[in-house]
Amino acid sequence: MVFDLLRTPPAPPFDPLGVILAGREAVAAALEAADLPESGGKEKLTGFLWFTVGGENYAVENQRVKEVILPRRVTPVPRAPEAMTGILSHRGAIIGVMDLSARLGLEETLASALQRIIVVRMGEGLCGLLVNRVGRVIMRPITAVEPLPKELQGTEYEFVFGIIRYKGAQLLLLDLDKILDLGVRPT
Repeated sequence: MVFDLLRTPPAPPFDPLGVILAGREAVAAALEAADLPESGGKEKLTGFLWFTVGGENYAVENQRVKEVILPRRVTPVPRAPEAMTGILSHRGAIIGVMDLSARLGLEETLASALQRIIVVRMGEGLCGLLVNRVGRVIMRPITAVEPLPKELQGTEYEFVFGIIRYKGAQLLLLDLDKILDLGVRPT
């Protein structure tokens, strides 16, 4: 009888279906609380990853983003373009890492704990973009993308193809194909 009191009660059985259903309920609750525009169910929403570089707000289409990782030591590559900080090995793949502030011609920023590398799809391969901070994914209809004002076209905004507004902020949408093409020089 004394030994029965010292035994720990058996753990409840693991319920994988319960875990899955609880996760679905949590996602549904998060989507309800999210700031999604009214689309009337007719227009498909597109995800845009919000991040900052050099104090400016930018975004890229989420479908091009593979993942966001913590910065790590990169191996410099001799005679690489100035914006390329080097390469790193990630999950068995060699990824070139580009300092987005250098690529955009912005003033260099100091390293911080908030910096991240956004791993994006580039054709068949991957490339990493070093940014100051990653915000969140914003869901908007593609029709919410505003064109760049004519006064800004052809200037230092040649890598930007549109603007999205979110809670009072204006996010400049980057053209990843132009950013990743090192033959295109910022003016």
